[in-house]
Amino acid sequence: MHGVVRDRLEEVLRSKDQVTGMKEVDSHLESCAECARETAALREQSRMVRQLRADVDPPPGFYARVLQRIEERAARSIWAVFLYTPFGKRLAYASLALALVFSGYVIGMEAQDGHMMAGFGASVVESPSASPADAPVHGNETDRRDAVLVNFVNYESGN
Repeated sequence: MHGVVRDRLEEVLRSKDQVTGMKEVDSHLESCAECARETAALREQSRMVRQLRADVDPPPGFYARVLQRIEERAARSIWAVFLYTPFGKRLAYASLALALVFSGYVIGMEAQDGHMMAGFGASVVESPSASPADAPVHGNETDRRDAVLVNFVNYESGN
């Protein structure tokens, strides 16, 4: 099917007659047998689908019964307390705030220790009271193992 017909296919299929009222499309359909054949087949399929459509309205009260069943099932659920009440919304907001505060604390402590930045090759800003033993260790596996052992030996409890 050519672009002239394809771009306006919905309008062509919506028209009741073979003539669509669009000069460009009508002249193309008269001159192009392939497009005329495809358009006729699509119109026939559209007609058959329209015949299958049931124009029956649901019985009175159908939508009310559906909504009533949805509400009954939602009320029986344990999650209804958390999802449909102000308590649930407050609990969700409090949990989110707690998660943000906790993640901020963890990120801040990791950045302060310098361990978080050491893996990225960034320079670590040390505090004036930090000793050289507190700096992250770079190098091969043996150097890192030795640094861990030295830290264990030099560890002093704050108690």
